[in-house]
Amino acid sequence: MSLISCPDCGRQVSRLAHACPQCGRPMADRVVHSVPRGTRTIEATGKRWKAWRLVGSLGVATGIALLVCGITEAGFFVLVPSLIVCLGARFGAWWHHG
Repeated sequence: MSLISCPDCGRQVSRLAHACPQCGRPMADRVVHSVPRGTRTIEATGKRWKAWRLVGSLGVATGIALLVCGITEAGFFVLVPSLIVCLGARFGAWWHHG
């Protein structure tokens, strides 16, 4: 941990401190911002893409359930388009929201 001098009082302060503990001067201009371990980045995804992913996921679950029950023709008929919808929604969210 590196220390810097407070411009107002001269006390040695941690480089990560938000303010000097002695005089209270904000050190925001010198703070090294780091992302804490375990932090997840959440990206904004439009509701339209989330809705399409939900529809596709429900279709995939239904298709798998039909296949497990032995109704293979209907299972594939539901599963394949649902996978296409899921992949399309993921691609659309990526394309429009980075």
